[in-house]
Amino acid sequence: MEGSHLLDYENVDLVEKVRALHPEPLDGIIDLASDADTVRRLSSLLRDGGTVASPVGTAPMDDPRIKGAFIVAQVTRERLEQLAGWLADGSLVIPEIRTFKLEDTSSAFRESEGGHVRGKLVVTP
Repeated sequence: MEGSHLLDYENVDLVEKVRALHPEPLDGIIDLASDADTVRRLSSLLRDGGTVASPVGTAPMDDPRIKGAFIVAQVTRERLEQLAGWLADGSLVIPEIRTFKLEDTSSAFRESEGGHVRGKLVVTP
């Protein structure tokens, strides 16, 4: 797993910037901000069998080389109040989140490979 990069997508060609940072085909892309045209162009950076996840609809999902996931979320006051209630009464429990420093990534992988992780493992800089 490689590190991540923050990109100013408003002042650069996002596709060219990603390509410059990662010249090899990508396994997956999650884009929650771009329009359908940009998501389609980004999907050209995926390897065959790669996955793109986006809330902008089916723009790149007609490409037979890749898999697409349409992300939908509707946040309302009622839903947030319901979640807060579930947290308060214990019917919704947030999973344990364990953090590992980047230099200790191998420990996180070993734990993950053991197959008994409850919650999330997060690698931080």
